[in-house]
Amino acid sequence: MHELAVCQEMLHQVDRIATEKQALSIDSITLHIGPLSGVEAHLLKQAFPFAAAGTRAQDAELIIKTLPIRVRCQQCGAETDASANRL
Repeated sequence: MHELAVCQEMLHQVDRIATEKQALSIDSITLHIGPLSGVEAHLLKQAFPFAAAGTRAQDAELIIKTLPIRVRCQQCGAETDASANRL
């Protein structure tokens, strides 16, 4: 399950930011995940408590927001949502 490794790396980055901000704890982490990211949100959510154990984020809430696929026309600059099977 590579979501555990993704979660561990995310927590490493969050911890680095918390250190810079001199934070004692982390209350919540919000992630935006797109459908082409290769990450399964529900598996990331399951891996989070294991990866966060013993860190400043151990009591944090993991908030995952799913983003749509967005495409942009190189000619006119228009943006629109797309489905994965239409790319």
